[in-house]
This record gives sequence, C-alpha cells and structure tokens, in this order.
Amino acid sequence: MKLSSSEKFLLKFYCHRWLENVPCAERAIEIWTDICKYVSKVDYGDLFKVTCQSCCIIAQTAKDKLITVKLNFFLSVAKMLQPFSVLCQSYKPLVPFLAGDLFTLVKNMLEHFQVLKHDKCKSIDSISSLSSFYFADVANFNCADKVSIGFIGDELLKKKRAKKEASDKYVLDLKRDCQRFILRMLQTLMGKVSHFILYC
Repeated sequence: MKLSSSEKFLLKFYCHRWLENVPCAERAIEIWTDICKYVSKVDYGDLFKVTCQSCCIIAQTAKDKLITVKLNFFLSVAKMLQPFSVLCQSYKPLVPFLAGDLFTLVKNMLEHFQVLKHDKCKSIDSISSLSSFYFADVANFNCADKVSIGFIGDELLKKKRAKKEASDKYVLDLKRDCQRFILRMLQTLMGKVSHFILYC
C-alpha cells in the first residue's frame, strides 16, 4: 500500500463460481501495474521476499509479458457468459427457453472470437445443427492468425508486437490456446445440456 498508494487487493477466485469471474478479472487488471511494481521491488531487494505459494505464483506470472492480454481475454469470455449464468441461477422453470438462450450464446461467442472456419460457423443455423456439431474437430478450426481474443485483447497484442515485446510465434501460440479454450468450453457445455435442448 505504501508503494502504490492503492488500497485495493486481489479478489478471491473460485473456478466453480462463474458469477464471480468478472469482478475478479476486472480487479486483477485494475491493480496489475501495482502488483508488478511490488514484484520488482522484491526482486531488487527493496522489500522483504515472501515465499508462500501464492506470492511465488504472482512473481512468476509478473514475468509474462502477455498476462494483461490473457486477463482481458478471460474477462471478455466471462462477460459473455455472465448473462446466461445469471439466468441459470433462477428457480423459475426456464428449461423451455434454454435452447434459444444457449443457441444465442454459442453463436455470439463463435462470431466474436472467430474460432471456427466461416463456413463451419455458418452451418450452425439451428438448435439441431448446434446439438450435433463437434467442436473438438480440428478440421473445423479457423487459422490461428484469424482468431480474435476480444477487442481489447487484440489491441493490446498489436501494441505488444509493435514494441517487439512478443514474438509472432508466442502470439500465435496464445491465439491457439484461446481458440482451444473456447471450443473445449463450448463442447463441454453442449455435452451437459444437449439432452435437454433436444426436447425444448
């Protein structure tokens, strides 16, 4: 706090609490510069080194020059999922609306992140085609350089590449990882609800 004058701290992140993902990611992005200042001071010996596991993870993560890009990608995904997640928390009988809401969510994510080839994405035009689509098929994947990681993430990547802070290979590897994450998430989601939406 003395170093940055910030009184904000990281929020606890629980991978199974989807409704808390957005505020956790926003807080991490908000104070990341202050965290890096702290890690730098520790590395130079100006501050006492804490050796607990969480501090070691933070110190290691601070070395990743694309961490802000990754955090913004995560935030972009979380914001798209949040309305659907909030809706699913209701005690109201929403199963009849599940198919339409899920179809809208999946199509929005596919079009936003451009993880599938254009013709494959276009072929998903109904609930039945969505239910039978296999997201894990590599043949359907878009080229990594055409994948978007969100508006802010894409802009940050351009700046990082312009400053030579990230190699082309590193950028493509990151885009591939983001692509696989989106498609695996959608495949898992469909695997859990496909038997419901077929009868909606």
